Amino acid sequence: MQADHTASDSTENLADINAYSVNSHREEGLSSFSQPENTVYQSRGCSPDVVEHVHPAAAVGQSLFLGAGKDSQIASLTAPIEEVRDQVGTIAETIETHLKRDGSEQVRETIRDWSEDCAVDRPFAVAARYATLAVLLKSTLYEWYAHRGDLPFLNGNLRDAFDEAADRTKNHAFKDAPLVDIAWEIPRERVAEISWWRHGLMTAENPADDLGYLFEELIPAAERKKHGQFTTPRRISAIMRELAVCDDEQVLDAGIGAGALSVPRDSTMSAHTYGVEQSRLGFLLAVTSLALAEQPGVVHHSDFFDITPGTLGMNPDATLKKDLDSGDVDIVPGQVDAAIGNPPYVANRNLEKETRHYRQHLSAFGKPNKTSYLDGEKKLSGRSDLFVYFITHATQFLVDGGRLVYLLPTKWMETQYGQTLQAFLFDHYQVSAIIRFDDTVFNDAQVNAVLLVAKRCDDATVRRNTTTRFLTITGELAPAAINDLVFDGSVSEGESTESNDTSSHRENDYRVITVSQSVLEERDASDGPLTQYFRETGTLRALQQTEELVSLDTLASVQYGEKTGHNEFFLLDDADLDTWPLADRFYRSALDDFGTVSKGRLTASDSDTYILDIHAYIESLDDQATVEKPDNSRAKRVKQALIQNGHNALVAYLDHWATRADNPGQDNGVWFDARELHAPDLVHPYRIHQKTQVVRNAEGLVPTNCANGIDVKPSVDMDALLGYLNSTLHAAFLEMWGQSEGGGSLEVTTGTLGQLPVADVRAFSDKAHNNVVTAYQALIQGENYAQAKLDKAVLDAIDADINAMELRAVHSSLMHERLSST
Repeated sequence: MQADHTASDSTENLADINAYSVNSHREEGLSSFSQPENTVYQSRGCSPDVVEHVHPAAAVGQSLFLGAGKDSQIASLTAPIEEVRDQVGTIAETIETHLKRDGSEQVRETIRDWSEDCAVDRPFAVAARYATLAVLLKSTLYEWYAHRGDLPFLNGNLRDAFDEAADRTKNHAFKDAPLVDIAWEIPRERVAEISWWRHGLMTAENPADDLGYLFEELIPAAERKKHGQFTTPRRISAIMRELAVCDDEQVLDAGIGAGALSVPRDSTMSAHTYGVEQSRLGFLLAVTSLALAEQPGVVHHSDFFDITPGTLGMNPDATLKKDLDSGDVDIVPGQVDAAIGNPPYVANRNLEKETRHYRQHLSAFGKPNKTSYLDGEKKLSGRSDLFVYFITHATQFLVDGGRLVYLLPTKWMETQYGQTLQAFLFDHYQVSAIIRFDDTVFNDAQVNAVLLVAKRCDDATVRRNTTTRFLTITGELAPAAINDLVFDGSVSEGESTESNDTSSHRENDYRVITVSQSVLEERDASDGPLTQYFRETGTLRALQQTEELVSLDTLASVQYGEKTGHNEFFLLDDADLDTWPLADRFYRSALDDFGTVSKGRLTASDSDTYILDIHAYIESLDDQATVEKPDNSRAKRVKQALIQNGHNALVAYLDHWATRADNPGQDNGVWFDARELHAPDLVHPYRIHQKTQVVRNAEGLVPTNCANGIDVKPSVDMDALLGYLNSTLHAAFLEMWGQSEGGGSLEVTTGTLGQLPVADVRAFSDKAHNNVVTAYQALIQGENYAQAKLDKAVLDAIDADINAMELRAVHSSLMHERLSST
């Protein structure tokens, strides 16, 4: 929800953060109180959208028992988080069963409405877990207040206790949470058992880690993935905090969740956390985590893009003074020392709101009276995913020299839209390091991630003179050691090499490749993705700049395979054709699995898949049916024509799907029309695991989204181009340019393939042309050593300063590195 953030009418100067003053605005007037040696969460304007933890405090003691079963009574008050998970998870399963069998119609309707709004697949299972976790967190937060003497110990009706806590503490985390009301519909002893396990959280050494672990274990991965929520592993969060935060600094954590990134693990360290969390459950996690960790902070329950530097501290007129090593220093709300985050991985097409909501802050960047990054010459791509806007928005909150440490998918280094983000970063930051790990960061996310480490910098000369480190962690390095590698540049004795624009150093536990930020700023699309700097590919980078290579789109047009939007309907097999014997004119052979392709030539025997093709028939109907405005009546007219022409099998197939398919085809008024299908000259795989094979489309199959299509220009010899595209040099460039996805696969997008450097076969001498074509023919015939002969012919043709054996070693190393990261 949107907070009604209002500034305080008074200014309180605090000489010591260990004392605090709270100004609580109420609709009927202003009341205030001071209470040293205590903690309060502060809300402004009676809004549940922000709570402020001002002061850390007391030790944990023993709570009174709230009626639970015998097993719970005798359990230890100190329970490992795994036991809490198991017990609470079991209770959630019991609640799920109860809700399905005995839940009131009102509760069931609430769950159904919620599941529809949130697109939940298993509504009762997920609702039970949300409610269970919310009750546990509220009970824990209540217990924390009770040990401080701010509330009586729990011993009675939980619902009434939470209402009283909200009123007495002014902490709106006690207000409604997702589906928590359904907890009052289940047997009281089940609720009491949930609440009892708060003791396992009260004694947690690392509350943020433990609460994040509970969230990840209790909420199904499929539901978290829908919202781009992936809990940061403890190892990674420790490294991020080391890189981002120094003691006694102000930290922005947008999408804070349980606070694993910003809440200190070491109780002797302190940092003031400004958290922003849109999820109501995430808000409750953050507030509870800060309380248990005894750390000061402000948590907003809000969309991050509704928060500005002026409203981040909730009191832009107030000046706080803290006794730092350098003396009393003014802290200006909205100007933080570090921004740390693991932003939601939500694709552009899945954004909840209109794009302008996420882009409006871009008008703050650029020269006065210009909006360069919003709609000007440096416009950020409109196809950017959500995490891109988290970075640009967070930039507003940082002081000059403030550190940005974000865990991001590698897409921003590999895609065309990522190039506009790169330009933004180079214009506003010293990019100190980009760090990847020699395994996938997330266990349940098919995505590769890197750490971006950068310092806000307004001086263009300083930015250009920055040395950027592409750091690959291959072993167990301590966070402090990684911090030294990033900011001190210190390296141990080891193997070092240099090329024209980079230097590299390798140790057992890491590899670092350094390059000047000025070199990175001057790159363009023809130089390939930034991810190539993680690999020691100086020879290939130099080779791709030679005049003998051009982009593939110079020699051919590249297009993505047919994307029907509803393959289940449009793609047929022999069993479908037995059931519905369609006329031959209404379907064509299609390629839906590149793994079935034999060497060299793509023929109908390589696939048992067909694609429905009614477009030509529709185009042949009278002019009225084709030029009239697209609507549902047009589809009816096409079906009437099919009936009149005796195409009953096709009509039966359409009727079979009519009640199941909601306009599965293109938006042209005829839902069963996939529009004009294209059979390209050559077919190139979209995803590659180990072997790369590009084939001639000998019998005009229609590739689906498993492949890219290539149409060769008339001036280009197709055999020579096919020879090059099946060489190890092409496979090596694909390793450099492709997007390494989770599971070890290499994704070759249409845009990337079009820009990829290839040999300009038009410039081959007659001898070079003959050698390449002859070697390629030997390859598709399966002759011994044909691949080595083809590689030698290609390298000779472009006069490359590398031999075939060295090339294969480079490619093998790159491929092994990709596959070993799974």
